[in-house]
Amino acid sequence: MEKLLSQPDGRDRKSVRDKAMLELLYATGMRISELISLDVTDINFDMEFARCKSATKDRIVPIYSSALKCISDYIKNVRRVIRKDETEKALFLNLTGERLTRQGAWKIIRSYTDIAGIQKKITPHTLRHSFAAHIYENGADLKSIQELMGHSSISSTYIYADIVKKKINDAYKKFHPKA
Repeated sequence: MEKLLSQPDGRDRKSVRDKAMLELLYATGMRISELISLDVTDINFDMEFARCKSATKDRIVPIYSSALKCISDYIKNVRRVIRKDETEKALFLNLTGERLTRQGAWKIIRSYTDIAGIQKKITPHTLRHSFAAHIYENGADLKSIQELMGHSSISSTYIYADIVKKKINDAYKKFHPKA
């Protein structure tokens, strides 16, 4: 994940936007549909959260400070320049000033995956899974992960426990002298 997140270098408008987008996806575990539906007003910089809107319900998710800084830099230095219509509310815009599409966001992720030389197929959902698996590995309980991910059922969240159990089992087999 670090390799992917480090690819946008911030030297041009596109990479500033892309860095903000990738950091926000990983910071929150948002679905790509939630990301592209965000409006500027859905980010609360003072309280450090985003309001995610989905088909079934809205939820509030925290955002770590370095991701907030990337978003702030994007809004101040790029979004206001590429926005063509003063009434446009979308947070993430394509370079023609319109709301970014799912396909556009997917292409951005794919391009940075290629630049990074990552052989594994990385999709927007990969960032969502990485978010959940990493916070579970670092001690978050499944109920909290369920809330953060917006899962209606805890059974959808159990996959992250299974991922971590598999990693533990693999490590045991690899490193225990008698395994």
